[in-house]
Amino acid sequence: MLINASFQAFHARYTSLFRTKTKSLATQSYQYLRGLVQARHRNIERMTEKVPDSDYQAVQHFITHSSWEYGPVMAHVADECNRLGDSGDRGGPRTVYKTNGFQLRGIFT
Repeated sequence: MLINASFQAFHARYTSLFRTKTKSLATQSYQYLRGLVQARHRNIERMTEKVPDSDYQAVQHFITHSSWEYGPVMAHVADECNRLGDSGDRGGPRTVYKTNGFQLRGIFT
């Protein structure tokens, strides 16, 4: 499966968030995200089989042991969901996503 430019641009909005104090983990995050999209079975072994040039150990370490902060990633996802799903400016109810993944529904001012 070919990964198109819009998918790459989507990932690029998050690359700065996938890093430790000393290292960028953008490659591993990209391979993991591609695996989620491409693999039928979403375990790391099957995912890395589907993603060319991916490294099972590197992706496994990225998910289980790496010290990147997930909070800023969750906040960025929530902000994007809120921005894209904001119908409040049209007078209708909207769903607000918090960084913990819970939804708030209703009219918010």
